[in-house]
Amino acid sequence: MKTISDACVLLALAAAMALACGPGSAQRASRPKEQARVSDIEVIAGESIGPIRLGMKKAELPSGTKLEADISGELQGIHFMLDQNVVCEVWIPNLRAFPTPIRFNGHTVARDATGDVLKKTFGPCTRIEGVIGGTRYQCTPGVALGFDFEESGAFVQLRVQTKR
Repeated sequence: MKTISDACVLLALAAAMALACGPGSAQRASRPKEQARVSDIEVIAGESIGPIRLGMKKAELPSGTKLEADISGELQGIHFMLDQNVVCEVWIPNLRAFPTPIRFNGHTVARDATGDVLKKTFGPCTRIEGVIGGTRYQCTPGVALGFDFEESGAFVQLRVQTKR
């Protein structure tokens, strides 16, 4: 491994591969910036998904956070990895099944958006070769997308990681 972050990525990817995924498809409409609802989850590239921030210490995690063996956790469907008690990666395991609206750069991201629309929304995206069990794209610095192997759109994982 080159860095602790690389190890964190591999651990998180392995954990995500075990999740079941749900069906869906459609696209995000191009429209002016919308007013965020209080319940919307904001994705900030290289920083956070909702209340879970990269670099957040374990002691700072919101109440209601569930921890697994002090190396990973979950809050309202938002998953994260810990490295030395600090959040090193945050992800939504399957955008298709995530119950809360997601926002990125002032726009709602449709949970049933096509892979091409998602790659455009979070892009530019470059496919990462050598991923086992699916396909992965490194997009806007600090955002990665994961798809089922055939990229059928049945499974879409959204990750926020340290900007590289």
